[in-house]
Amino acid sequence: MHCAACYQLITDKQFLVALGLNWHEFCLRCACCTCQLTDSGDRFYLRYGLLLCAIDYVRIFGRSGHCSLCSETIKPADWIMVIDKGRTLFSHLDCFACWKCGYRFCVGEPYHLENGLVVCNFDFKKVN
Repeated sequence: MHCAACYQLITDKQFLVALGLNWHEFCLRCACCTCQLTDSGDRFYLRYGLLLCAIDYVRIFGRSGHCSLCSETIKPADWIMVIDKGRTLFSHLDCFACWKCGYRFCVGEPYHLENGLVVCNFDFKKVN
């Protein structure tokens, strides 16, 4: 059997079956960011012949089409943040700030959610 991406023979004991096709584990990748789709929460999409991770799918095609924080339309070229682990809340990168104090987060900095709104550690600890 051959890999749907690289067309090479699959000789590995472990391989993936997705969309009715066989894949090397390292060949099942997002067409945009090239992340391994097995590492992206196992959720991926096929649209217009493109395999996409959830983040790029929403960025390009929009899930709801609206930012969870400002309610404005998310355009295909907009940078977005995935706010929740369930990957159901998305925001424009510019909207991703603490709703209480306006603090802008650095990459990897912890935050919390209160009723779908982003809260910084400082404000979260004041209440809890």
